[in-house]
Amino acid sequence: MSDDIHDESLEASGRKSSRKGRKGSTAVAAANDIADGTEFNTAGSAGAFGDDADADYKQKGVPPRLNLKWNIPLSFYDLCIVTLGVVIPFGMLLTGCAFAAKRLTLVLLNHPLETGLQIAFALMIPVANLRMWRSLKRDDHRFSLVRGLLAGSAVGAALTLCVVSTAALIVGCDTLQSRIGTTFETGFSALSSFTFVSMLIAVFQINRFRLARDFRSSRAQVLMFSTFGIILSIAALCATEVRSFYVRIAEKSAVANDKSERERGLRVLRTLNVEPQLRMECTDDRAVGLAGLFFPIKLTTQRQLYFAVTGKPFRDVNTGDLSAMSDDYLRRHVVGEPVKGLTLARSLVSGALSPATLTSTVNWTYVFKNESAGPQEARAEIALPAGTAVTGMTLWVNGEATDARIAVSVSEKGQGDQSWVQADHYCPAMLTPVGHGRFLLHCYPVEQDQELKVRITMVVPLKAESASQAALPIPRFVAANFTLDGEHMLRLKSPMNLKAHSSKLRHSLSTSGQHIIAGPLSKEELKGTETGISAQLPAKMEQVAVLDMISTKLKEQEEKEKIRRKQEQDLAAQAEAEAELAEEDGKPQQVVVMIDGSRGVRQQLEDVARILKPAAKKKLKIAQALKKGQVAKRYVVETIKPISVKPPKNLIVVLDGSSALAKQADQITAALRSIPKGVITSVMVASEEQKKVLEPLALESGIKLITDMKFVGGQDNLQAVVKASELAGESANGAVLWIHGPQPAFNREIYIMSQYSNIPAFYEYSIDSGETDTLEFFKNHSEIGPFTQIPKGVSLGKDIESFVSRWKNDRVNYAVALAETTDKPTCRMATPKEAAELMALHANAYCDQLISERKASRAATIAATYGLVTAVSSAIVQHRELGSNLTLGSQPEPSYDEDSPKLQGATNGTIGPQGDDATYVTGINTAGTVRVNNLANLEALLNIFSNLVEMGGMLVGFALMMHGFFQRRIAVQLPGLNLCLNSNQRIAFGIGIMILAFSVPGLVNWFVASARDANMFS
Repeated sequence: MSDDIHDESLEASGRKSSRKGRKGSTAVAAANDIADGTEFNTAGSAGAFGDDADADYKQKGVPPRLNLKWNIPLSFYDLCIVTLGVVIPFGMLLTGCAFAAKRLTLVLLNHPLETGLQIAFALMIPVANLRMWRSLKRDDHRFSLVRGLLAGSAVGAALTLCVVSTAALIVGCDTLQSRIGTTFETGFSALSSFTFVSMLIAVFQINRFRLARDFRSSRAQVLMFSTFGIILSIAALCATEVRSFYVRIAEKSAVANDKSERERGLRVLRTLNVEPQLRMECTDDRAVGLAGLFFPIKLTTQRQLYFAVTGKPFRDVNTGDLSAMSDDYLRRHVVGEPVKGLTLARSLVSGALSPATLTSTVNWTYVFKNESAGPQEARAEIALPAGTAVTGMTLWVNGEATDARIAVSVSEKGQGDQSWVQADHYCPAMLTPVGHGRFLLHCYPVEQDQELKVRITMVVPLKAESASQAALPIPRFVAANFTLDGEHMLRLKSPMNLKAHSSKLRHSLSTSGQHIIAGPLSKEELKGTETGISAQLPAKMEQVAVLDMISTKLKEQEEKEKIRRKQEQDLAAQAEAEAELAEEDGKPQQVVVMIDGSRGVRQQLEDVARILKPAAKKKLKIAQALKKGQVAKRYVVETIKPISVKPPKNLIVVLDGSSALAKQADQITAALRSIPKGVITSVMVASEEQKKVLEPLALESGIKLITDMKFVGGQDNLQAVVKASELAGESANGAVLWIHGPQPAFNREIYIMSQYSNIPAFYEYSIDSGETDTLEFFKNHSEIGPFTQIPKGVSLGKDIESFVSRWKNDRVNYAVALAETTDKPTCRMATPKEAAELMALHANAYCDQLISERKASRAATIAATYGLVTAVSSAIVQHRELGSNLTLGSQPEPSYDEDSPKLQGATNGTIGPQGDDATYVTGINTAGTVRVNNLANLEALLNIFSNLVEMGGMLVGFALMMHGFFQRRIAVQLPGLNLCLNSNQRIAFGIGIMILAFSVPGLVNWFVASARDANMFS
């Protein structure tokens, strides 16, 4: 102990004497350096490391200067240390940041603190090696705790990177390799090798510090500090990945086949609240980080896991590769996230009800306001009630109303080409059907600090709830890229009494005796919950008829077209026969006419003339038929018959076990208890968290199970509904009632169903905002459906109670039928308003029937004639300066080359450079403006250039900044410039160069995006 203290005191006195010695003359220090052989010459030593300020410069009061002309000799030993320990590790770090920028960004967004700490430890490797080499070159053998921790951290970080790279090289990941396009052999083998060499360099320099100490305790101190730094760095790096690996292991357990393991994994994930992390991983599997390399999960499985944990279906709206998406995906999901500053400032749902015909005309008017920095595009997916006929759209530009025209996607043979409509990026409004009662609304541009007004007109059928009242379902938003923070109103009128379920909607009477319901609508009512509006029905529902002149005119045109085609066929057949006779005979034939002298000669000559001229006779008959055009007038007759509702004998209730229904358990049990006793009811709970999975329970047992169960995560109901359909189809008059929340859109499972003995009825009550598309969800099981939607009102419990109450014996409902006839009806003729509504609903239903029969061209003709937006037609509004809309039957002459690029995967449209930057689309268009440009090669070249500039600038800036940190007393004079930089200026310039280099790729991408938006190079 005393020897150690004595050694330490001697070492301390030695350090004091060495410091005093260093205060001596520069010549003595230079001589010692030369004699030792470990330093440069005097000029080189002062220029390279600046041990002390030059005496001459101190005397003259001038800061020391350094010419950047390289005259510093470096030994092979120095080159090895600097290259392998400093330059290569730092270069590898910059290269990784440049070539894996997206991966690094995703991991930083997913794990910002952990990834930042890992990057800091990786930077310690070149920094620690540089500091140790510089200290050793200056004979500065001090090894404090800070220097020991830094050196040990470098060794620990390099060792950890080497081990991880080697393990990744051995394990690998096929999915990740396919994403990268190459194997891990090159990258991870180089990373493992160089980090191992860097670790050896750090260990070697630490050992030189240890050997430079004179006493055993001092050498032990160097090892202790370094070991502590190694342990600290390895522990810190492992700690940064503990949570990621723990979550990833839980994810692997949650997708395992073993039920108990899967439940354990889901329980862990729900406890940790990892929804943001799972969403990032579902968007791009490269966001997982290091854990994803050792525990890979497929992207589809990851999205299923996201739904199972959160209960929300994953919607991928972040990808920008539009050309790779299907047309159906574009139209359904590329609505986008809300644009900051774009708001639906005002909206109004107004309309007039016709209770006598169970119809209504509803206008939904929007006023968009843009407070962003530039023009924006308003996009929304709208869900309309079943059976709704969209009859028009109007846009107000500068106070002037412009009505939309109907453009169809196919044309009927003989009717001319009806499909082409000119619509470019600045087409201000389009309404396009996307199927299953959903429509995509597009409005562009909404100018900066301006407002845009647009209105959609539709005919909505009323749903008879009983013999005394009918419900009016209200349209709603499924998705929108604008906020709903505005004033939203509803105003409806009817000649009969109106009733609203919401207390905010007030009833009043107008001066003309009309009943009015008016009041505000909330954002939730616009997005999800349907607003319950009930209208009183007349005491007796009568048959109503309307003269359909449009159908009559259309039938006349069809008959004339048939006659014209028949004429052309007859004339063609006659010409062909005459040609054959002329070819056979080759000579004129003589016709011998024998005249009976007992009859009149004149009459016989007229008969011969008629026989010799059959074509003239046919032409006369055709002309007479065309002139007459005798087509009976056509009527649309609405028949409303009262029917007694038959209760199902076997009702299977399928209840979703997702967390979305957690707050509705009490209402569900109350609604199930209200089912009439004569209905045999079974309950199935679609939840993997329950012990009795897919097992139908009696009503009381099912209610008890619902009361005790926990609604967690998201549960896939497909298999449960399939099983319930089989059970309901085993008996006559069976039914399935499905109560559910959001369902996944990715389920592609196909279950084998036994054949129905009797086709059951299907009813559905959904508490989501229209995200679940039953036709899409059951597309592999066409035996299931169609589902009848239960009208939504105040709450889930009361809505279901009201629905099942119709199964009582005394309940009467109405069945509505629309039919076309040529017999003049004897019933009441409809009013003009009722006539327009009935014709629109009948034509819309007829179009749906034709489409189901694969007669799309005929359906397009009907839609264009009646002015309806259907599955084969769209509504388009255009600027007047672009020219008037093309009339049906005309087609613009394309001014593009036949070899122009086409958008792959698009339907019913050609998208490419056409005309003056115009795109000719047909009816059903893609979900937005998709433009093909020629920026791909230029963008790739600019990216390569910007990445090289970024790497070079980062290297130069880092070198200049490090030089400023370590060479404090030397001023650098730049060659060719009258500029002298002291240490602070060098640091500032280095940081500035690094920031500028780092911003080059973003700046280039901004210019490319601007060029693309401006349609340059197109």
